[in-house]
Amino acid sequence: LLLTGATGFCGREVLRFALLSPIITSILVITRRPLPDELGSRKLRTIVHSDFTNYPSSLVAQITAFSPDACIWCIGGSRSNFSTQAEFELVSHTYTLAAARMLSEIAAASEKRFRFVYLSGWGADITESKWRPFDKDTMYVKGRVESDLFALTRKHPQPEKFELYTFRPGDPPPPPEASLPQN
Repeated sequence: LLLTGATGFCGREVLRFALLSPIITSILVITRRPLPDELGSRKLRTIVHSDFTNYPSSLVAQITAFSPDACIWCIGGSRSNFSTQAEFELVSHTYTLAAARMLSEIAAASEKRFRFVYLSGWGADITESKWRPFDKDTMYVKGRVESDLFALTRKHPQPEKFELYTFRPGDPPPPPEASLPQN
């Protein structure tokens, strides 16, 4: 499993479940900030990467060698978490599409099927036109990301090798006592 956003609210819980799951045997986390040392697990490997718009060949080689079956993309959040609209769109849209393109190229060269799982947001609007009384920017950008990911999947040279799943969670349940520590 390849995971991003593991230092955030939802990504931290995805990581917790992945670490506890006997089905998931190895996890590669690509993160902008180091994970807490307490997470030491033999099935967890971390790569700190600062520019999610650019994937140098050395990083692509590491991901390819890891040979993940899926990526759960948890980077993003709500517009209110960012100081500007431009920063929000960079992190939520540009980062996501850059990674999906890179991973779709890895999938095309691979022998196995790859799943890109995008953690979107409740109320995402792919038309970017529905009236929203609150958090319209978040819903429109999340919808645009979904739309652009679907377009990328449709244009993939081997669509059977690159599957897209989007999830629109509401409020996640409170974490149990075995939750991961906060940064």
